[in-house]
Amino acid sequence: MLLTSLHDGVLVAGVRERGGPSDGPVTLETFRAAVRRVLGRDVPLGEPIWMSCTAAQARLAERYRAGRVFLAGDAAHLFPAGGSALNVGMTDAANLGWKLAAALRGRAPARLLDTYEAERRPVGERTLLQTRAQAAIDRVEGEDGAALRELLAEVFAFEQPARHLAGLLHDAGARYGPGEHALVGRFVPDLALADGRRVAELMRAGRPVLLDLGGGAGGLDDEWIEVVRARCDDPPADALLIRPDGYVAWAGTAGTAGMAGAVSTWFTS
Repeated sequence: MLLTSLHDGVLVAGVRERGGPSDGPVTLETFRAAVRRVLGRDVPLGEPIWMSCTAAQARLAERYRAGRVFLAGDAAHLFPAGGSALNVGMTDAANLGWKLAAALRGRAPARLLDTYEAERRPVGERTLLQTRAQAAIDRVEGEDGAALRELLAEVFAFEQPARHLAGLLHDAGARYGPGEHALVGRFVPDLALADGRRVAELMRAGRPVLLDLGGGAGGLDDEWIEVVRARCDDPPADALLIRPDGYVAWAGTAGTAGMAGAVSTWFTS
């Protein structure tokens, strides 16, 4: 049973039971009965303000885009275990938002909006996989369930399995396309810069950023891209071209053909 409070004098109470929800509306009496089944005793309850019942879902939309219609968040996917839906839904929105803004302002190549489904649906598919596994583990009861959870706890005590699991829970190991540099297609690391700023601060304006860490970046003809010259310990590349959603579009030596190609691919109409 879950008890929490968002306002003084008001408690949010919930119970979780295996199987689907009961037929009919949720009433105070049906909730009391559920509490009794879960806890084995009654709990004092006041007059309810709001009551609802939900059932775990495992669904993934076949398409994230159909013409001018785009799906994101719960409209695109429902996961049977908690902890991932909010993060995946927010990154859906961050991925789609800057692309829609670029298209509306005439800054985007025609193919840019097609990359939304290509990038985000595999993340939804991967997240559905790992949440199905979570739900399946939770459903195994008795000695078999205890043995399974104890063994997995031993496995995840090791660093590499734990890191792999953390990556799955964080963003389903998302990498948007191949790239010569290991950071391309990955979420940019929040580097600590020598002037006291961090990379996350550079992204607040919602613009593409060319982060010049090697002093070799010249000017760009595209006024939308902000050029930031900075220093940091152990830079991962001489320069990083970062998309507005925080993913690295290109990494390498500033001024090369690769950088020009990435600018053309992502930010030039």
